[in-house]
Amino acid sequence: MRTLSIAEQRNSKLHSVAEARKKWEQAKYTQKIIRVKLLCKSSIKAKCEEYLNGEIVEEYEGGEFLYEMNVPENEHFWYGTILAFADQAIVIEPPDLVERICLNCNQTLKQYEEV
Repeated sequence: MRTLSIAEQRNSKLHSVAEARKKWEQAKYTQKIIRVKLLCKSSIKAKCEEYLNGEIVEEYEGGEFLYEMNVPENEHFWYGTILAFADQAIVIEPPDLVERICLNCNQTLKQYEEV
């Protein structure tokens, strides 16, 4: 097995952290960010902390908790994660997201009823 040193790699480029940070801060982020509030069961606490970039803002007796996160509106990862939680999480806000989930789930149910 051959080992390559960094000097042997083609198309390598040194990157400055300061320069990258400056470009990131100057870039215009055009995607709309929304605040999502979930009421979650205790069984998905670790998954929320691992997969979603948010915070637990309130915990209730019985283990349920309120989870909040700011996410790009049309990004698929967080949306799919929420759907995968099934009955373990309920979207509290925003109302538009609740409508979107209902619409998508009804479309999916209809598709499988036709099978």
